[in-house]
Amino acid sequence: MLKKSSFHFKGIYGTTGVKKNKETNHLLANENRTIEQQRGDIEMEKNRLRKEQYERAFPLNNVMREFIKNLNSQSTIRQKFFLAWLGQILNDLTSRKLQTLNEKHSELCAKMEEQKQKRQNTDIIKKEIEVSSGRLAASTLGLEHLLREVGQIYETLASQHMKNEMFLSLPQLAADLMISGHPIELMDGDASHVAITWVSSVLEQVIAKLGDKRVFVFSILGIQSTGKSTLLNAMFGLQFAVSAGRCTRGAFMQLLKVKDENNELNFDYVLVVDTEGLKALELGDKATLKHDNELATFVIGIGKLTLINIFGENPADMQDILQISVQAFMRMKKVKLSPSCIFVHQNVGEITAGEKNMEGRRRLLERLDFMTQTAAKQEMCDISRFTEVINFDINRHVHYFSHLWEGNPPMAPPNPRYSENIQKLKQSLFSEEMQEGIIKISEFKTRMEDLWSAVLDEDFVFSFKNTLEIAAYRKVEEKYADWSWRLRSCMLEIENELRNSIENETLQNTGDFKLDEKIQAKYKAITKEMNEYFAKEKDKDLIIQWKAKTELSLKALRSELVKGTERKLTDFIKMKQGLKKVEEQKGTYESELMKKSQDLARDLKGKNLTLRELENAFQKMWTQWVTRVKSEMPDVQPPNIEAHADAVLLENFERKLIDSCKRSNSYTRILYIDDFSAYLQMNKGYLHKHTINQQDQLCMRNLTSSIIQDINDRIKEKEAARVDYNKSFMYEVVNTILKAVKNCKCNQNRFKIKKEYKIDLALHLRGDVIRRFQEMNHVFQKVNNPLEYVENKKEDYFGCFQINCSGASAATVLADRVTRELKKAIRQEVYNKSSALIATEIRCGDQALNGNKSKLENHILLSLLENLNFRKCEQYIDHPKAYYEVFVKEREEAYFSSRNPRIFHICTEKLENIKSSVSLAISKSTAYFGNTCTKATAWIERFCKELKNEIVFSINNVRGFEDQDIQNMSFFKESINDLLNSAYLELKEEFSGKNPLDRKLFRSQPHEELFRQCCGCCKKCPLCSAMCINTMPTHEGDDHCAQFHRPQTICGMKWYKTDRLVTDICSSVVASDCLLVLSEDNKIPFRDYRQAGPEYTCWSITPDKSLQPFWKWFVCHFKEDLEKKYNGRLTDIPDHWKTITKENVIEALKK
Repeated sequence: MLKKSSFHFKGIYGTTGVKKNKETNHLLANENRTIEQQRGDIEMEKNRLRKEQYERAFPLNNVMREFIKNLNSQSTIRQKFFLAWLGQILNDLTSRKLQTLNEKHSELCAKMEEQKQKRQNTDIIKKEIEVSSGRLAASTLGLEHLLREVGQIYETLASQHMKNEMFLSLPQLAADLMISGHPIELMDGDASHVAITWVSSVLEQVIAKLGDKRVFVFSILGIQSTGKSTLLNAMFGLQFAVSAGRCTRGAFMQLLKVKDENNELNFDYVLVVDTEGLKALELGDKATLKHDNELATFVIGIGKLTLINIFGENPADMQDILQISVQAFMRMKKVKLSPSCIFVHQNVGEITAGEKNMEGRRRLLERLDFMTQTAAKQEMCDISRFTEVINFDINRHVHYFSHLWEGNPPMAPPNPRYSENIQKLKQSLFSEEMQEGIIKISEFKTRMEDLWSAVLDEDFVFSFKNTLEIAAYRKVEEKYADWSWRLRSCMLEIENELRNSIENETLQNTGDFKLDEKIQAKYKAITKEMNEYFAKEKDKDLIIQWKAKTELSLKALRSELVKGTERKLTDFIKMKQGLKKVEEQKGTYESELMKKSQDLARDLKGKNLTLRELENAFQKMWTQWVTRVKSEMPDVQPPNIEAHADAVLLENFERKLIDSCKRSNSYTRILYIDDFSAYLQMNKGYLHKHTINQQDQLCMRNLTSSIIQDINDRIKEKEAARVDYNKSFMYEVVNTILKAVKNCKCNQNRFKIKKEYKIDLALHLRGDVIRRFQEMNHVFQKVNNPLEYVENKKEDYFGCFQINCSGASAATVLADRVTRELKKAIRQEVYNKSSALIATEIRCGDQALNGNKSKLENHILLSLLENLNFRKCEQYIDHPKAYYEVFVKEREEAYFSSRNPRIFHICTEKLENIKSSVSLAISKSTAYFGNTCTKATAWIERFCKELKNEIVFSINNVRGFEDQDIQNMSFFKESINDLLNSAYLELKEEFSGKNPLDRKLFRSQPHEELFRQCCGCCKKCPLCSAMCINTMPTHEGDDHCAQFHRPQTICGMKWYKTDRLVTDICSSVVASDCLLVLSEDNKIPFRDYRQAGPEYTCWSITPDKSLQPFWKWFVCHFKEDLEKKYNGRLTDIPDHWKTITKENVIEALKK
């Protein structure tokens, strides 16, 4: 009665709440309620139970109030005495009661046996025995029940958000008990439930009090009443309950500090997990099997080392424990956990030592192999030997113990050999090989949460979500992002240097790039750092599985960077070579202009003209020259790009079809349509023709998106290279469409794509492509038109003319011209060399860009929330890669708008370095000629040689001085240094931060490099269009996975043969018995989604019960927009989604 009247919390929530928790993992298809609605119903029922529990149990009754009050005692000694005496009193209280109940229970059992022998009906007596068993269970009362009630109080307060003083104190009390060595319940044996919220909070408080210490997690499994607790008590000096009447129920953990003198051990504490016996007689056969499987899987997974305790050595006696244990070990193997095991046979006589033990071990190994084969069939693994599952040495990991007592207790003396065997076992447990993979308390907590979440599901392997592994992988991703960025930055510097060489005409052969050699040193340094990281990182045992993949990804990135840069530089050389005649024309014009301005200056010298008169005279000469040159130049007609586009379309498609598509205007809607049936011809199935379904529609939508993105990327690359338009570009656009359609798998070849699709897509792209190619041609002609080029230098020529008119020497004029050109070249080089450094600065300083892809996605979602607009959200859903690029560009814009001093510091630093190099080159080149009279061209060539392609500067920059001499090299050096210092001060002012940078001058835009770095893998989930979260663009061998899957309505998924949009989420339906309808004659369980085809095979979609609220809130907020977009009805939105606020979403994303 005391137990029933005092423990309200367990009684109210109890088995009903636990059952509801498990129901969440076993949702069934229902015509009236969707999976998400059922999940919402369960959550609301759990909340109702907790509320009722709170209302009925508060204020606390006297028992619990006094118990918590005494636990709060400031004195540790007082607390220990209280617990010890209370435990003894409760034991005495229940022992007397149990003795009476056991006697009555035995009488009932004897009576039933008697009725069976007489062939009488035993239904009534069976019910009486069940009632008696219930009384026996209800009459056991110990400290564990009181502490369990404390945990229930905490979980109730947490569910009601009652974070008062009591709420905060309870985990601290339990943590103090755990630190002092008291056992804390890990799993409630009566309800087969782990109170995750309570246990996690207790462990968090332990970490707060002790620090995140390293622990050796040691667990034990065995059949009921085989001496497990006795073994642990003898081994570690514990006090687990051991009498036959008080067998351990569930699992308890106890924290033991390692003595400081044992500094050879690689851990601070031993965490011992004791469990109830398997094959408990109180449970029925089915309940026993399920309960034992759950317990074994949980305990083996949570421990570093599991001791499997067997009574005797007869294989028949250990059949059940081995079957369960081997199956659990196999599950651990499949989810990449690596616990170890050790076998202890108790109650084995000393006579079995020596040779006979060898025979026993051999029989054990045979039995283990047999059990492995049996378990492999159930778990569908191709494994035949136990050693394939776990690293197990039959000679060292099997121990035989004689019985604790020499004779029959209570008069039998203890067996001294038992203690000796215990000592040998301890030495084996803590040997060097067993100390690998030690974890911290925080990691133990995380693993416990993951394991229990997976154990609740019917398919443990399928549902297991290894948070520790995910966290470790995210760290590897962040390291990879850093390594790949450094490699990318290095290649940008190399490309910049080689571009300067090409501009200066010191490099004209593609064979001289030697990109592999130039990047090798950086690649080797990064590879060395990577090897050290995987060898020395604290999670090295966990992350080693990704070392090979990371190595391959870096190698692939290096290869991609080398090939990409080589292609760009080759195109650049070809462009420069194609412009050779233009460059010659530029040189002719410059020489002619310089001569004319010099002649005019000589005519006007000594006339003391005003500045306005000089300007008028120069302008008259300039206008006459330009008029003459224009009359001599042939008219350059821009290419008729529209005609080219039409011609290429006619070459590839029939005119009749093109005209038909134009008349119908269908091409204008192709990007926004929901139904692609007009473009598809369905193939025949086994029995009848396939009918179009939503997967077919999704396949076409993804194909359209990928083609547009591919063409856009190709054109952007050409725009960045600043090449001229070529008719072949139009062929490339059409061929990209044709090739993509040809290679499309068409949803397992269920349909053929009609020609109209290719034509409509080409017509849809036509307008934008023509506009961009026209702009490309215009920019190219403007930059490379000789007359336009000379017009841009008009100011420089006037400067030289003005100096000549003043009577200055030729050396002064040359110095002025060289300095003007150097100032331009230095400015441009500051931009060129600062680009990668500024990109690095933006990446490091921006929280959205300085981590892995999942972090970036959270920031994108936050930005969408800040500027709520369905159109923008739609762009992100339909074209995530393009939206990523827009987002990165916006972050770059925000960074530059902030006028961060670091930007200008980088530019000023580069300016200083370049000025030093230029000054040194001037000094060396003037010293080379001494005071001899030197041709201007000879000095310029020497100066360029000393510059070593530090900037883009060649003899072409200073045309028109071919016939002039430098009479006084010292005077020339002094003149050019004075002018250079003035130019340097002007540039320093320009980069001081008073005015924004002219970002058009960046040779490589920072946001473009950041986008390439951040984009990662761009594959979309075939069910909900969530983007793969992998930071590595190529992650062969690893499945695609999304951070959070979305309600399938986001991509327009509808219930079969209805207009109802699906609100279920991929990670929920894969844990249900819902069917994925691929076609009329092809329906598979969602759980087996990988069988749906190639697009599904490479995706990992695991059950996920986390409540990431963004997309749920999005569906509620933009309900009407989604219905309009997909021409459907949203009738199944779960009620609890409607309670999610914008603030809830922001809080979740910022965690």
